[in-house]
Amino acid sequence: MGIKRMKVINAPRRSGKTTKAIKASAKTGATIVTKNQIMAETVEDQANQLGYDISKPISISQYLNMKSRPPENIIIDELELVLANLIDSRIELVTVTQEDEVKQIHQTMTEPILKLNKSLEPYELKREVLQKLNRIALELMEVEDKFNAYQSTEIKIAVRNIYEHWVGNQYLAEDESGGFK
Repeated sequence: MGIKRMKVINAPRRSGKTTKAIKASAKTGATIVTKNQIMAETVEDQANQLGYDISKPISISQYLNMKSRPPENIIIDELELVLANLIDSRIELVTVTQEDEVKQIHQTMTEPILKLNKSLEPYELKREVLQKLNRIALELMEVEDKFNAYQSTEIKIAVRNIYEHWVGNQYLAEDESGGFK
């Protein structure tokens, strides 16, 4: 389950944003948070005039100073003004990602990611095989080192004994490369 994205209403002043916030509050039960107490009372009056039953709107300072648990869901009316009350600095820019855009990005990227994962499966298998082969090669190199350590003594003596037995007890001399003449 993913994060539930917040909805953003971006529109000019006096275009019905607060009315939409009141309707959303009536539908969801979310508490409306405003810049200050005067705005909270104004929103409550507007909700009453429109005939909507909503939980009492609160200011951002009331929200921050709550002794009890804050509301689980809130609706912020006039985000820029609420943020300005929270932060003493001038806010140059805020960013939000629109929900449709998040869904579109998710939908756009899901298929290529699945294809990429599928196309990497053979390489993953090859990587596992190469790792096993590498381990075997290292083991063989250890065996070869042990073999080479014994080759100059026991193996050469054994080969000489076998050769002498089959060829007829001739004397065998070693050549410069370590082999027999």
